[in-house]
Amino acid sequence: MEVALALSVVDLYAGAGGLSLGFAQSGFQLEKAVEIDGWAADTYRANLGDHLRESSVADFISAEGHQYTGVDVLVGGPPCQGFSISARSRLGSTKDDRNEEVKNFVMAVRKLKPKYIVFENVPQFASFQDANGKTYSAYLKYELEKLGYGFSAGVLDATKFGVPQNRKRFIGIGVLNKGELVDRPFLDSLSSSVISKNRLVTSWEAISDLPPVEPRTLSEDAVQSFHQSPQNEYQLEMRSDCTEIHNHIPMRHTPRLVERFKRIEPGEKGIDVWAEAAPRKRSNGSAEGTRFDQNHRRMEPDKPSPTITAHMYSTCLHPFQHRNITVREAARLQSFPDHFRFFGKRTTLSKKLLERKGLHEDTKLSQLNQVGNAVPPKLARGIADFILSEEGFKHANCA
Repeated sequence: MEVALALSVVDLYAGAGGLSLGFAQSGFQLEKAVEIDGWAADTYRANLGDHLRESSVADFISAEGHQYTGVDVLVGGPPCQGFSISARSRLGSTKDDRNEEVKNFVMAVRKLKPKYIVFENVPQFASFQDANGKTYSAYLKYELEKLGYGFSAGVLDATKFGVPQNRKRFIGIGVLNKGELVDRPFLDSLSSSVISKNRLVTSWEAISDLPPVEPRTLSEDAVQSFHQSPQNEYQLEMRSDCTEIHNHIPMRHTPRLVERFKRIEPGEKGIDVWAEAAPRKRSNGSAEGTRFDQNHRRMEPDKPSPTITAHMYSTCLHPFQHRNITVREAARLQSFPDHFRFFGKRTTLSKKLLERKGLHEDTKLSQLNQVGNAVPPKLARGIADFILSEEGFKHANCA
């Protein structure tokens, strides 16, 4: 379908810009983005432009929302940590203030009245309940339908969109004045429209052309060069005309930790070698520390990677090198092109520990946090392409 003018997009909770990048790649015009975190905002501006407002979504709505009334598409993924697997023990709790951002998203829809809505979150969002026992997804659907939107939602698999990562996301799509959309047929149509264009990409296919790096051998601002030509179409796409490699700095692992990593085979995790390779107390040599089930999982080279999280510095090991993956490798697995640079510190201590130490400046989202929190651009582009497609409009018309 021909589009005379680029459709406009406002991106809320923009983070580093995964959703914005995917929509821009599809030909949409980025009108405005909103992100409260300073380091993520730095990354967004450096790669996507100065149209970003560094503030809360609530402040944006109050101060500038009226300027974007009638925007073509409103996209956003409110902070998901409160809905994630790590929050299972809090299921049914409203103590996490981040969950209330769903209401601010609805408030933005009410103010801006976009033609289309794209809402993104973790799969657990579909079942997470508020204090009254009502799921947030049901609340979202109810409120949007009151505003005149047909709303279809479900969980999409990023591997179907050419992302080399087992990442599933709750995606909701709203269309103004289209009545009630048929949930699964609408989203199944979205998936089938891109499956034929993409094949499964493995973790090794995604990162094998990046040069080997060893812990404690590179400075934080080191820029590297490629040592070989792209080995497949995915690498060719990620490189484009980029000749320099940024953000490819390994963690500063101790020799003892590297030795432990050597025992972990592809598909195994640190807990699988706990008996022979657990951290040891210096006083008596006994095992110490907490056993985390997901820590230090070595990627299987012939499969897509595990889900890239905000805490991947302790969860994802390189398929063959004895270290955690770098920011650039994580970005490849998220489908960020190599020219997309990440700013702020590479990693930081936990927020609670930083606050106790009075290091409030470092409580922002590190580069690894930014990558792990992002929507894969190839997933975002698949959704954007579908909105533009004749098939998308056809299904949007079903009532």
